Amino acid sequence: VAWSRVGAAYQPAQLRQALEVDRTLFEFDAMIRPIGDLPLSLSFPLIFGASLNDYYLDADGDGTFCGFGQVGVRASVPLPVPAGYGEWTVSAEVDYVYLFADSAVETNDGDDDALVLVGNVTYSF
Repeated sequence: VAWSRVGAAYQPAQLRQALEVDRTLFEFDAMIRPIGDLPLSLSFPLIFGASLNDYYLDADGDGTFCGFGQVGVRASVPLPVPAGYGEWTVSAEVDYVYLFADSAVETNDGDDDALVLVGNVTYSF
């Protein structure tokens, strides 16, 4: 997931190295979800991506701590399915992503921000 946020300039092997070997790349992810009687569930994801060891770079090629910040809103609704077919949910999300690191901006064609739309159907048994 993190590799998809920073773009194709990073090789998957670099992400694997930062996550599994160096253990220097991390994301903080918080979810605020109001509780109510409606079947509609709203949540407000908040993510901060950072690295302790040169995964994100500044304009001079030096490592920088801050990679990106992301805030969004997600709406989910359970789908009615017959008993025995598990639990199904349809969701839609819109996120605003701000890229702090110059290397991330470069991989995003020079834009330091982006709007991301996501839709999915999930199921569990």
